[in-house]
Amino acid sequence: MLLYHRVANYKPDPQILCVSPNNFEKHLREIKNHYCPISLNYLQQCLETGKLPRKGVVVTLDDGYLDNLCCAKPLLEQYGIPATVFVVSGYIGKHEELVSDALERLVLSSPALPARLNLTISGRLYSWEFRNNETNFPDWDITQGYYPTARHRCYADLHKLLRPLNDDDRRQVIGELSDVIQDPPPPRAERRVMNADELLALSNDGLVEVGAHTLSHVVLAAQPLQVQQSEIAGSKASLEQILGRPVASFAYPYGGREEVGSQAINIVKQAGFQIACANEPGMVGKKSDPVFLPRFLVRNWDGDYFAGRLRSFFAE
Repeated sequence: MLLYHRVANYKPDPQILCVSPNNFEKHLREIKNHYCPISLNYLQQCLETGKLPRKGVVVTLDDGYLDNLCCAKPLLEQYGIPATVFVVSGYIGKHEELVSDALERLVLSSPALPARLNLTISGRLYSWEFRNNETNFPDWDITQGYYPTARHRCYADLHKLLRPLNDDDRRQVIGELSDVIQDPPPPRAERRVMNADELLALSNDGLVEVGAHTLSHVVLAAQPLQVQQSEIAGSKASLEQILGRPVASFAYPYGGREEVGSQAINIVKQAGFQIACANEPGMVGKKSDPVFLPRFLVRNWDGDYFAGRLRSFFAE
């Protein structure tokens, strides 16, 4: 199972979520020519019977960004490859960005920041100083192990600090951050989650399935039980209302076992999901837990590198 997020060329891309349309097409061509692309729904049936296809590959995309419709779907149609898009349903139809995009826009892409930034997060005061406002590092990402400017350290700090918060508390911090920046750039329409009409267009021909990805993309294990229940069951109900059909699949935000926790897995079962995807590498086998299936995270790899990685996944 392969995990994508965006099919786009956005810069900066500090979380490395973008795969260019050119590279995505090369990935699909490799899958079409040398593997057996199957839908997540078909995988569920295979797990029930215990008969998995040889060299089967499932394509999934997390979060439900607009580019999944505009850029990914035409390429999926071109190669006849099914996919599942897991949607953060609380952002459907909103002119907002998810947290990582909002932080990138405000901290890394604002023309200027105040000389000193003070924010209170979880009852504690944090401060950052910006002696220069240089922004020209479009290729920097969080894996590189260094911070070219104070902006980049601030971005990484805030991303870590906001990660365990609930949606209301994150929105409050983002709002306060926007308020102290002079002329902050507005949310970018092309980076939003799809609206209801776009979701219907995405899934109208059955090639692309829609799955749930919580209401607001929180770390489930960091939330009280009631919030976890609302995030999981609420995302299912809201998507079913839009689509007019059952939503049987789910993907855990962040997706590591520590971020998910045992309570969330039980809630997913109770909510009626038939299959759920994690963000941990590994092959799906006959004995895999259908509500915690491993996926390999895909980066913006060229065609040859992707082909080698895919071969190595099966070799392992």
